[in-house]
Amino acid sequence: MDAWLRETYQIASGTVQSVNSLKGAVLVQGILLAMIVRERIPSIQVTETHPKALLKAMNLRDWTSVSEAFDLEGVEPRTEHERDALVGAVVARFGHTGRWTQDLAVMRGPSELGPNRMWFGQVHYWWPDT
Repeated sequence: MDAWLRETYQIASGTVQSVNSLKGAVLVQGILLAMIVRERIPSIQVTETHPKALLKAMNLRDWTSVSEAFDLEGVEPRTEHERDALVGAVVARFGHTGRWTQDLAVMRGPSELGPNRMWFGQVHYWWPDT
């Protein structure tokens, strides 16, 4: 899916990196977090997000366009990291409430694992409907 995002939206490889180019800690931390949270809350929904790629794909270049597109109120986040965390939360909200129905996790190659059969539970990759 990462290759599809890079190609479709002309996103640099540094923004959306292939799994085998990531450092070990980055690879493991998300899976460990999902596993630990699922142990405590088995029904919790998990989604992948790429805030910077999403903003580029949706052509959202400033806080006004971001806040309008995502129905947000309030002041602009102080840092890019805070903005990205907020966008990630919005993606989860839109996916889990049915506002976005396109789940990129189910679009995979024949050699990739299915997101419904992960040992730590189902995962999603919500993306705006096209």
